[in-house]
Amino acid sequence: MNAICQVSHELANPEGWIYVIVVAGYLLAIALGLVLLRLLALLAIIAVVGGGAWYLCHLLATGKIESWEVLLKVGGMLAAGAVTATATLSLYAKSVTD
Repeated sequence: MNAICQVSHELANPEGWIYVIVVAGYLLAIALGLVLLRLLALLAIIAVVGGGAWYLCHLLATGKIESWEVLLKVGGMLAAGAVTATATLSLYAKSVTD
């Protein structure tokens, strides 16, 4: 129950929505990669990272993020997700072509 409260609290904050957007985008990228639409999957990864970075900058510029902790956490999540999604697609593409 505590985890559900934590998630709903995160989503109530403006910066909480970035988590939903980024995770959904990465899942879309991986799904596209699994059906061999690698170019679209790569574009989805680029769009998620670019859109997430823009949204993060927007929140920072409007003063809705007061701590650098949140900025580093979300930036790290964007980077880690991009690496994970790209590596997943790369490994899948290699297994298909072998």
